[in-house]
Amino acid sequence: MSYKHNSPFRFDVVGSFLRPDVLKQARADHAAGLITDEQLTCVEDVAIRDLVAKQKAAGLHRSEEHTS
Repeated sequence: MSYKHNSPFRFDVVGSFLRPDVLKQARADHAAGLITDEQLTCVEDVAIRDLVAKQKAAGLHRSEEHTS
């Protein structure tokens, strides 16, 4: 992903975001048999949507040259 700014050069953001505590807890609960696969997937989906919203709010966008 790259920032959409008017800079004289192109740059990419490299790295990862920390997993939210709610996701870490859901994975531990799933491993312990306390929640189902479907419940874990639901928590993961919400975490992904939240992350994408944060990235968009920060000005990140998908680079067109990397699409296929």
